[in-house]
Amino acid sequence: MKLLGESEIEEALQRMDQLTQEAVQIGVAETLAAVHGLSDNMRVIMGMILLETGITCAIHSIQQDLGMIFARSRYH
Repeated sequence: MKLLGESEIEEALQRMDQLTQEAVQIGVAETLAAVHGLSDNMRVIMGMILLETGITCAIHSIQQDLGMIFARSRYH
């Protein structure tokens, strides 16, 4: 059985360190991609909520205007 020399152990440790750093970088990249996707989804949802709110406000305003028109027409 061959025993590893000091330089071989050092090389193995350096390789393990490099692989660990690469794994961390991949993990960070995947996390950033997921966060970016969630951010895009939230932007779409917020846009839909703002649009729905705007439509609801417009409908409410039209209903109020129509109510005032009908109220005036009853008194004239």
